[in-house]
Amino acid sequence: MTDAPENLVLVHLRRLEDKVDKLARNQVELHQAVTTNLQYTQRLGARMGELRDDLEVMLKAETMGASLSWRRELEGRIEALESELLSRSNH
Repeated sequence: MTDAPENLVLVHLRRLEDKVDKLARNQVELHQAVTTNLQYTQRLGARMGELRDDLEVMLKAETMGASLSWRRELEGRIEALESELLSRSNH
């Protein structure tokens, strides 16, 4: 009869020990998940910066290309008008 309470205490201590071990494992897993998430977020932030830079370069190139095309078209029209005016003034 005297062994029964001691065995009961041991059983409870083992259960508590198992719970503490499980909590420790959960804590390690949580730490790993948070660390992985932080690394992913940092990589995502860096990639967003790279994409922003790429988009800026692309937009500048498109704008410059459109501007150059527009300028060439205007220059061509001006030259045509000048030629027409010169030919009219010579007649």
